[in-house]
Amino acid sequence: MNRGRRLLLVLTVAAGLGAAGAIGWAYFSAPGSGSATVGVTSLSAPSGVTVPAAVVGTTVHVSWTGVSAPGGSSTVGYWVRRYSGTTPTDACGSSHASPITAGTGAKSCDDTSVASGTYTYTVTAVFHSWTAASSASSSVTVATLDHFTVTAPSSTTAGTAFSVTVSARDASNTTLAAYTGTVHFSTTDVNAPALPSNYTFVAGDNGTHVFSSAVTLKTAGSQALSVNDTAQTAKTGTSGSITVAGTALDHFTVTAPASATAGAAFSSAAVAAQDVYGNPAAGWTSATQCVTFSGPANAPNGTAPNYPAVGSCGAGQSSLSFNTSGLASSIGITLYKAQSVALTATATSKTGTSAAIAVGAGPAAGFLASAPASATAGTQFAVPSLTARDAYSNTATSYTGSHTLAWSGPGDAPNGATPTLPATAVSFTAGVSTTSLNATLVKAESATLTASETSGPSGSASITVNPATASNFLVTAPANATAGTAFTVTSLTARDTFNNTATAYTGAHTITWSGPTNALDGVGPTLPATSVAFTNGVSTTALGATLVKAETATLTAKEGTTPSGSATTTVSAGTASKLAWTNPTSASGSVSGLCLFTCTWNTIGRGNTWTAKVSVTDTHGNIVSAVGSGHTVTFSAAVGGVSPTSLSFPAAGAATTATAVTFTSLGSNGWTTDTLTATSSPFANATATFNK
Repeated sequence: MNRGRRLLLVLTVAAGLGAAGAIGWAYFSAPGSGSATVGVTSLSAPSGVTVPAAVVGTTVHVSWTGVSAPGGSSTVGYWVRRYSGTTPTDACGSSHASPITAGTGAKSCDDTSVASGTYTYTVTAVFHSWTAASSASSSVTVATLDHFTVTAPSSTTAGTAFSVTVSARDASNTTLAAYTGTVHFSTTDVNAPALPSNYTFVAGDNGTHVFSSAVTLKTAGSQALSVNDTAQTAKTGTSGSITVAGTALDHFTVTAPASATAGAAFSSAAVAAQDVYGNPAAGWTSATQCVTFSGPANAPNGTAPNYPAVGSCGAGQSSLSFNTSGLASSIGITLYKAQSVALTATATSKTGTSAAIAVGAGPAAGFLASAPASATAGTQFAVPSLTARDAYSNTATSYTGSHTLAWSGPGDAPNGATPTLPATAVSFTAGVSTTSLNATLVKAESATLTASETSGPSGSASITVNPATASNFLVTAPANATAGTAFTVTSLTARDTFNNTATAYTGAHTITWSGPTNALDGVGPTLPATSVAFTNGVSTTALGATLVKAETATLTAKEGTTPSGSATTTVSAGTASKLAWTNPTSASGSVSGLCLFTCTWNTIGRGNTWTAKVSVTDTHGNIVSAVGSGHTVTFSAAVGGVSPTSLSFPAAGAATTATAVTFTSLGSNGWTTDTLTATSSPFANATATFNK
């Protein structure tokens, strides 16, 4: 078949089809010379091309009903075109050469980047070289979103919900009534504000939506509220400035330095009055308020923390000036206790607490000696520790290393023994001594042991030094006594080896007394009682004694071998009452014994002499020191001769011994008796009897 015949066939077929009432297209499935198979069918045009009446944005959604391919094939393409007036533009990324591949049924595509304007759309089915165009759609008006307007109140209070209105606008600020996009809210408030969730406008909004009581801002100051289209994120809108005011006082924020030194003021403390959201609290800006500080304790020595002046506030409160931001700054505070402590501010039942402040001790200003409460005289004890402390009795931890100290305070014992004080070279670690510190005190007393460093700290400890066990007695007797006259031993005191009163020596004790001798007439002394009661080392028994010999007498008390002790008393002669022979000598023969008052001598031969002085004595034979003038002694002998026959005593105040008198033995040899008598009124006579 030649080309002309093929064409004729096609036309004939077409005519036949036309007669059958169907219009279509036919093509050769295998064109060329020779024999061929000819198929005859039709390609239908898409129907129901639909677009929105209006679009806000740049994308137009196009939908249609697809058709079947000739011969039952499933491959049909669609070529979408947009018409501005009568001028077509390929749309949805399709073209005649590159149609959208799809099947039958409902079809659609999105025409993007569409400029503002009014358009219609057609969809052409494409199958190989065949095409079938649809009817034009209704018109769509495309309006481009340019921005939003956000209407909000110019002021609000933190935490209070308010309403906001959002309108979608084009470049000429006309409301886009057809806007159905989704908006997202944001704000400059970073304090977890309450904002509306993403909202998709509906047709009934007509491009404007009111979000009732949907926004709550929390940060005081100038804030703004913004929206943006979630698809076209560059399309935004922002409200005017919204001034957010703080609410009522909820708490304080207290700032203080991380560290401080006890006794050193710091001014870096600050107090911010804030509402529940951390904003300056209403009523606490540009105002003077009364605030109470607490937390730090008093120093060990009782010094209380020093806070700002009270001003017009009540006791214990500080008057603080708060600025426009609700902040009171540069607050001068002095703490005195070394500790880790937080500073709390309180007013109207609201509080705030700072972070911990590490308060360190100041320089060493004194020592604390932790000596035992009591010690025994002569017994060593340890000073457990010596602690350097600052002016407020905090341990001065900066005082470390080796230091040379002087120790003083405790006195010498009554017997002159000196105390042994601790070492002078003392090592310290963090203010506490690490050297062994031993001492021995010897005086029973309430002692003060003091440690000091030249031009440095010093400190003392009180120690009650108790006496040791009794080792001797202190006998307290009068310095003078009269022979034969009773006197009282004032006291008998038990003492330790250092002569401290041995207060533990108490109760009844058996005491032996010794010392004074008999009188010249053979009469012995009367000594104190042997059963003696003691209280706290001191006798409570009446201790009377009578000594009879004029001498420097030593009165000794002893219990067993210890304790023992003595007292010395000068015993003077008593009242003049007798004459006595003193210092007798004999020229020949022998003198048997020494007699004061009535004396007997043997064997004085005829013509021999006996010489003696005459004294005035007390009743016990102690020579009286003075009897005054006007006293004459007369001598007489029964047989022998006396020379002189009388003598006078010396003047008043002189010794009471008259000049010697000599007796000459007379008579025949052999045993005879002769008596020599000395007489002086008012004293008793002294006689001497001689055997010759």
